[in-house]
Amino acid sequence: MTIAFDDPELAIPWPLPAALMSQRDREAPSLAQVLKHRES
Repeated sequence: MTIAFDDPELAIPWPLPAALMSQRDREAPSLAQVLKHRES
């Protein structure tokens, strides 16, 4: 399971910008989307 690193709901203060990212990480859903999918 992957969650978007830059999801505003997580509010993680990353010290550096994301320079290299896999396609899977670029397409990762938000936390809200993951939780909604798990409930259904």
